[in-house]
Amino acid sequence: MNFSLFGDTNFNIGEPKVPEVKITGETAENGSFKTGKNEPEKETQRYVFNVSVIFKDNTILTGITSFPERSLSVKHKNKGFIFEKVIKWEDVKSLKLLEWKPRLMSKNTNNSALLYYFYPSKYQFIMKKDKSYEYNRNIPYLNSLLLTNDDGSTQIYSFFVDYWKVTGKNTGFWKNSASSYFYYPFKIPHKKNFIIINFR
Repeated sequence: MNFSLFGDTNFNIGEPKVPEVKITGETAENGSFKTGKNEPEKETQRYVFNVSVIFKDNTILTGITSFPERSLSVKHKNKGFIFEKVIKWEDVKSLKLLEWKPRLMSKNTNNSALLYYFYPSKYQFIMKKDKSYEYNRNIPYLNSLLLTNDDGSTQIYSFFVDYWKVTGKNTGFWKNSASSYFYYPFKIPHKKNFIIINFR
């Protein structure tokens, strides 16, 4: 498959490997779990959710997806005190991705550009009780999700790649976003990245 996570394929960067987990059985209510298999005789518990996913280009997809964890511990500040709260996914109304953090991976073959992977680094949880919390660390299992609906299954992504040009003509810009502002992709992802998950 010729795929570069929305990058320029001229750099011949392979697709990062994403662990495949097959979900068996019927659609479950939000927060309930299925047991899938990703290795022979090794079972993985998955929590299944009905979702509506919004992408940067305003595309909307609906279907079911699953997480390996039912909850997440979030530290937040209120009235000058740091609180730690366990957030259950079934109590979340919406998750918004706010910022991305770069990881320098390598130079391309002719050393004209630096390859960066951008992973989500700031999220906003909007709860069904209308409270909201921010989380400032990457959630690895949300970097890529398998979404299933009547059309079949598709892999969707919240991270992306770009190349910072350092030599040759037109140096000092991002190859894929075409921006000369270095911090541009820190808040503006690729148009096919999902940026909001609404739990239905």
